[in-house]
Amino acid sequence: MVLSMDVLIKILTRSLLSSAIIFSILIALIGEQIVKDKHRQFYLLMSKIEEYKQNIMLIGLISEKNIEYNFLINKDGKIEKKDTEYKYGTYSLDNDHLTQDEIVVLNMAIRTFSFLPSFLNQDRLLLYYRSYTGKKYITSKIVDDFTISEGMFNHERCDIILTCTILMTKFSLEDRILVSPIYKDIITNENIITLSSPVFKNKEIIGDFNIDMHLGEYEIIKNKTISIEKNGIYKNIVIEDDQYPFNGLSFIREYHADNTTIIKYKIPVLKILIDKYWLFLLLFLISTIITWKLMLLSDKKIKLLNAELLINKDEMTGLYNRSIFKEERFLRIKEKSNITIIAIDGNKLKFINDNYGHHVGDEAIKQIAYGMKITFRENDYLIRHGGDEFLALLPNCNLEVAEDLSIELKKNISKSRFSKHSINVEVSIGIAVSLIGEDLNYAINKADSMLYLEKEKLC
Repeated sequence: MVLSMDVLIKILTRSLLSSAIIFSILIALIGEQIVKDKHRQFYLLMSKIEEYKQNIMLIGLISEKNIEYNFLINKDGKIEKKDTEYKYGTYSLDNDHLTQDEIVVLNMAIRTFSFLPSFLNQDRLLLYYRSYTGKKYITSKIVDDFTISEGMFNHERCDIILTCTILMTKFSLEDRILVSPIYKDIITNENIITLSSPVFKNKEIIGDFNIDMHLGEYEIIKNKTISIEKNGIYKNIVIEDDQYPFNGLSFIREYHADNTTIIKYKIPVLKILIDKYWLFLLLFLISTIITWKLMLLSDKKIKLLNAELLINKDEMTGLYNRSIFKEERFLRIKEKSNITIIAIDGNKLKFINDNYGHHVGDEAIKQIAYGMKITFRENDYLIRHGGDEFLALLPNCNLEVAEDLSIELKKNISKSRFSKHSINVEVSIGIAVSLIGEDLNYAINKADSMLYLEKEKLC
């Protein structure tokens, strides 16, 4: 099969349409699962944040009570630091001596931490207490090369990570939690989020507990753009893939991190389509091959049908010839249907041949065939049985209708004149019915007998 431009366009158009439909269905199924998986990862991270928020809030509340009621003091009314094997870090700006409040907090923390070993031993997690009164950082584990500066207690640092509770508004701390934006660690350049909870004494903030969460292990953070949307005291932390077009059209999940912070995770709708474009190309390739093969098969089938038609068709009239009786489709109809047979024979065809020539006789035969074509249904079998003898086989047609059609046929044949001699031709007709299971030749012979009876009346 030689591919013309029209055929090529037809193949590509069909392939494009079918692959687009299949791709859309697959994307609807796969995309839903991808979105669910991404949202599951988001909720997994948020559940960790929620867990750690509760931990530091609880530690902060316990610390306040210990300070308020002077817990952990000795019999002389003094507070002394308890000895412990627990390895913590203390980092001071200018004075290594622990204040009484810091000792209370430290002793409380050591007691509490003994119940949370798995929580504290995580490599990607750092818990620490920031003392504003003593200018110290007390960490849950020793951190090498940890240095502090004055900026870590005032606006210089706090304006960057927004976790210094001492600088926050009362409204921001109503839920006793402060969640920072996601920021880059100075040393590792890794994404971090800090959770903070204040410690009060006499309604004044003296320090806060903090957790630095390293987010490098979370897939939903990797290679993402992280931005801050501010609206007064409120802020949205937005995690998204901004390299995709029409980024505003996204699947969005939200987590209310604290009283003024919402974390949003956005999955662009076009991300799924673009990331899976290779699937569309594969489908298009497969669809093109299949469409091409089907068109080849269809072309061969059409050629085969045309060949069968040429075998079964009379060349002069375009009607079927007698070989149609052996055609499988006709035999199936004969098995399931009654067939009314109209035998047709041209009158005085010998006279026309003898007086006007055989070429005019051929025109007379064509005129009979034309009359048959305009009289009967498309699914009727119109046959040139030989010479000027014709058959019309009408499946599921009752005798009364066949008789009416025979009258109409005679009119359609005789009303038109042909050749330069302006002559017309008439026919004689015989009708019989072949019932299911009966021999077809028997019915044809019966119709012929009826035809000859009509011819005898013309003599």
